[in-house]
Amino acid sequence: MNYRFDKQKQKFHLRNFIFIICLSCCLFSCNKEAPTSVLILVKDANNSPVNNAVVRLYSSPNASSQALPLIELSAETNANGNAMFDLSGFYNLGQTGFGVLCVSVEKNGLFIQEYIEVIEEQSNEKILFL
Repeated sequence: MNYRFDKQKQKFHLRNFIFIICLSCCLFSCNKEAPTSVLILVKDANNSPVNNAVVRLYSSPNASSQALPLIELSAETNANGNAMFDLSGFYNLGQTGFGVLCVSVEKNGLFIQEYIEVIEEQSNEKILFL
């Protein structure tokens, strides 16, 4: 009788152990990355939005030990002066940080270039005055 009770107890522990392993595998595999994006707002000297300006977002080579992936994107600003870039494809889950990117804006012979620090899994914003 005692032997039977021990066998049932072992089966119960084994079932619990398998259940916990399966549950933890499911929980850890559902880790999804949030989008990494950059929103550039272009304004003129009167603080009005500039539409149809060409905005370039790109990586520049540096002496850093962490290699930034090659990024070369461009977009035109909309009527609100916004240009949106989705960088989720350039970020790998578990990667430490993202990096500093160059932003350049050009319209009608006016040009400005600045840098933006992109933080992973966030919406990053920068206002540039042309």
